[in-house]
Amino acid sequence: MLGDGFVEAISDFTLKQISLGQPAGMQGQFFTVPALEGGSGTGRFGWKDQHVSLLSFSSDAYLNKMGISNRLAPNRDDFTHQCDTVPDPEDVNDDIAAFARFLAVAVTAEEARASSRLLSAGLSTRSFAAEPATTCRRAAAPAAPIPTATAWARTR
Repeated sequence: MLGDGFVEAISDFTLKQISLGQPAGMQGQFFTVPALEGGSGTGRFGWKDQHVSLLSFSSDAYLNKMGISNRLAPNRDDFTHQCDTVPDPEDVNDDIAAFARFLAVAVTAEEARASSRLLSAGLSTRSFAAEPATTCRRAAAPAAPIPTATAWARTR
């Protein structure tokens, strides 16, 4: 999942245009879903693309996979809250935002170090851009505005 910030950065319009350019049997379906932090957009993360943003995805994962309530997903709707003695939200340090930022990064630290070692030795890695674009893969996609640190702070 590392690098999903690139997926989040692609505009809804661009995703729809890519789909319309594919053969009929390959075209995806688009669903407008609410973002837990407000607003809505084309779903692109989670099981059956039920989340618009990495922050919504992270919030849902914290509650439904790890049982940790947070500012976007308090534990009010399922039976486990009856046994929960810790007041909501349990994620008081806003780890969901840190987790979303972690998922958004392009490469792991080890991949970055390996690429750096290869380049400094005069070798090159096989480039994504060197591969021919196909019906299933685009060489590039116009991006929506990438969230800035200020935008991340507003989600707190």
